[in-house]
Amino acid sequence: MITAEEARATQRHHRLLQNLRVRLHYAAARREDRLLFDYQESLAHDMGYSATAHRRAGEQLMQAYFRAAKAVTQLNTIMLQNIGAEIFR
Repeated sequence: MITAEEARATQRHHRLLQNLRVRLHYAAARREDRLLFDYQESLAHDMGYSATAHRRAGEQLMQAYFRAAKAVTQLNTIMLQNIGAEIFR
């Protein structure tokens, strides 16, 4: 139902989201699923982001997070539509 490239991209996005979530739990010293502003900069540095003249490291991390979350959501929507189309054939 998806191409090899879509599968690879989804795996990359999943790894980023999973890595970020685990690091967030450690940074908060408890289970925490909200990526609060207090954690963004330190997590960004931990994940290899660094500030540039135009963007903070936390800002870069959040952009990567939103891109990954959007891509996963879009693929899920397409997959569910395709599955629905197959069921009703």
